[in-house]
Amino acid sequence: MFVQEAARDLIDRHHRDPSFSPDAIAERLHLSRRQLYRYFENCDTSLASRIADRRLQTAHEMLMQNAGASISTIALSSGFPTVATFRNRFKQRYGVGPVEYRHRVRG
Repeated sequence: MFVQEAARDLIDRHHRDPSFSPDAIAERLHLSRRQLYRYFENCDTSLASRIADRRLQTAHEMLMQNAGASISTIALSSGFPTVATFRNRFKQRYGVGPVEYRHRVRG
């Protein structure tokens, strides 16, 4: 449980860094990648998915709070390595792209 909680904390604190990955979590917890993955074998989502989900949550909040912020600014500020990755993940989660989502919610 300690490792899972520590990983969640690291994700919350470092998800905005585009280079942050499960490998970074393993390194910070002084574990091999394989050891880290063993702690999450029985979980529903992978570590990479947890990081992406946290980035999506941050992007969603920014999208709603910062009407003037560009999609690229939101994507990069949320930790996505590219705008395309952000758009694809956002559309998978919400069914529409971030621009259309913003218009629907605001309009």
